[in-house]
Amino acid sequence: MKYLVFVFFVVSTLACSKNGSTLNEPSAPLPMLDTMTANILWKGDLENGFYGACSGKVLIYKVGDSLKLRLEDFRVSNGPDLKVYISKEADPLSYYSLGSLQAFSGNQEYKIAQKIDFNTFRYVVIHCERFNHQFGKSLLRMP
Repeated sequence: MKYLVFVFFVVSTLACSKNGSTLNEPSAPLPMLDTMTANILWKGDLENGFYGACSGKVLIYKVGDSLKLRLEDFRVSNGPDLKVYISKEADPLSYYSLGSLQAFSGNQEYKIAQKIDFNTFRYVVIHCERFNHQFGKSLLRMP
């Protein structure tokens, strides 16, 4: 039985570390965030997850009526089916999906279409949806 658990762990870990994704580098770098017009509501620092290495900054900001999540100086281990979540927990059970990760590195932005209570949903998580593996996380705090 111990052998089966070990084999499952190794296979699932390798599956999330293989290049099963078609992510590209962003075609054009995002401009600097205009802090004169953008109101930064929450921020955080990304850290490694259980199944990957992850680093960078997370900003949730509002411009006009639009709410966005921005990843800056972002880098994450290669993996298949990576998504960006806003979650109640670091290991997401209750979450909003902002969609597929745009690239494994570089600055990127995601529109937040839902009304989210950031006092409850305090984590941004980079998550492999196919294998339910966390690649990175950030606890949000007020600036």
